[in-house]
Amino acid sequence: MSINKQQIRKSFTKAISTYEQEAFVQYQIAMELYRLLSVYSNYPVSSILEIGCGTGFFTRLLHSHFSSATITANDLCPEVVNYIPDDIKFISGDMETIDFPDKYDLIAGSSAIQWLEDFPLFLKKINRSLSDKGFVAISTFGEKNLIEIKEVTNIGLSYFTKSDLEHIISSSFQIIKMKEEIKTVYFSSPKDVLLHLKRSGVNGIASEKWTKSDFLYFTDRYNRLFKSDCGVPLTYHPIYIIASKK
Repeated sequence: MSINKQQIRKSFTKAISTYEQEAFVQYQIAMELYRLLSVYSNYPVSSILEIGCGTGFFTRLLHSHFSSATITANDLCPEVVNYIPDDIKFISGDMETIDFPDKYDLIAGSSAIQWLEDFPLFLKKINRSLSDKGFVAISTFGEKNLIEIKEVTNIGLSYFTKSDLEHIISSSFQIIKMKEEIKTVYFSSPKDVLLHLKRSGVNGIASEKWTKSDFLYFTDRYNRLFKSDCGVPLTYHPIYIIASKK
């Protein structure tokens, strides 16, 4: 489906105050990306660009680990600047269209690039923005991400498979490490699933408000398809990539 950046910005802006409490899966993903980065980063890093920084989960990890590096953080929502450490430069705007002002030793982003309209073109852009020995550390989501929502509503992003990503990325980068996971979270009801998505800003792909009958259809179908003794599931499918410039 086409990606409405204005709707995404609106949804995430509304969710800023609840994001850090509700986006516990995104926090786990940021922690794992940080762990992989710590293990597989072999070059000194003096300049970092973080794309899609949000409220700063990953930003703070980068800031702590690379304490002497100059960090620039970017996000579509200008309001998140209030969550970013004061000594980090912040640039608001769409990562696909804004200019990146410098060359960076590391370009990183956790749970952000799934919102891109043209991922291969963006890879070329960040490749040009890397220093000669620069590398990227990014996480995105695979084809099973939020699969329950897509099955019930027929609405969802078009995700790349791990194999697709490997093929696309390897044209511009040398892949150092690539890993995927399935994370299943259980909720008491389909309504709680919707509240979770709303409070973490992930409902930005829905362009129309639901009627009462839409909601009843969603809850009934979700329960019939997925309800178990554990509750109702919601699947996350993170994919982690560490890659160096060729």
